[in-house]
Amino acid sequence: MNADALTFTFPGPPPHRTAQCSRRAVFRGGKLRVYIDRKAREAEAALADAFRVQLPPGWTPRRDPCEVVADFTFPPRRKDRKTAPDAPPRPHAQRPDAENLWKPVGDAMQRAGVIADDGTIYSLTVHKWRGPVPSLSVRVRWPFPPPPVAVQGTLFPDA
Repeated sequence: MNADALTFTFPGPPPHRTAQCSRRAVFRGGKLRVYIDRKAREAEAALADAFRVQLPPGWTPRRDPCEVVADFTFPPRRKDRKTAPDAPPRPHAQRPDAENLWKPVGDAMQRAGVIADDGTIYSLTVHKWRGPVPSLSVRVRWPFPPPPVAVQGTLFPDA
């Protein structure tokens, strides 16, 4: 069973172990090797499990092009909590970088089986907010119909 759109919501502060701070490259034996630290691997595995739990029953990873919108809502700064505790979400224009926040989420989506390959994402929009309710929300949409499945004798009956 596959849908044309899925929405995933994760309450609590978004993962903050970004790809930027969790990977290191080392030359070993003349080859470049990239290592991901233990905490980052555990965070990505937990996120993949959270994606898996929210998948519809019978879901199979989609291979067709998709567009993704990710909203990272961080808790308000301490001074904002005191002056305007119920303020609406505001843009968060500081570190961590949006692309580095997204990388572990895309990898977790692939690991959980939401998509077959994160290379199929043709449009990606990442929003960073500061708001009263910290969360991560990911919307995935497949605007194009999936390609037909080639079964012998059905696509080209004369062949």
